[in-house]
Amino acid sequence: MRKLCLLVLVVVGLCMVSSVLYAQTAPVQNAVVAPQEETMAATDNTDTAGQDAMDENLGFAFGNLKSVSATDIVVTEQDDVSGQTTDTACVIDKETSYEGVDSIAGLKQGDVVEVVYQEVDGKKIVKMISKADMTTEEEPAAKVEPDAQPAPVAK
Repeated sequence: MRKLCLLVLVVVGLCMVSSVLYAQTAPVQNAVVAPQEETMAATDNTDTAGQDAMDENLGFAFGNLKSVSATDIVVTEQDDVSGQTTDTACVIDKETSYEGVDSIAGLKQGDVVEVVYQEVDGKKIVKMISKADMTTEEEPAAKVEPDAQPAPVAK
């Protein structure tokens, strides 16, 4: 009788396990999986069209500061290939952010700067001004003469 009960339990258990296994859906052979960026964009509820339009209008200027005032900045850029210089004039507003300097007052003619601007209605509005730190923290290596003899050790 014990063997019969055990056999019945084993058969019932196998039936339950097999029904669960066969109830699952078969894998799809030719599934198309979206890249992670597209998946994230699809689930993001924010409007990214405005951000894309803003990114398309961003420009950069890197060079020496030609002139600066409370409302305007002019950066002289040099083309590495041709050697020609061009001036980029931009407008500073209250939303301009600064790196390497506290405000526009910390900038002077000749400073090396990077300017990120956005073109709006034909004007280049400065989003960020970054002043390059031209100081070197490394000290020059001591000169070593090739034929110098070490000093004798005192005995």
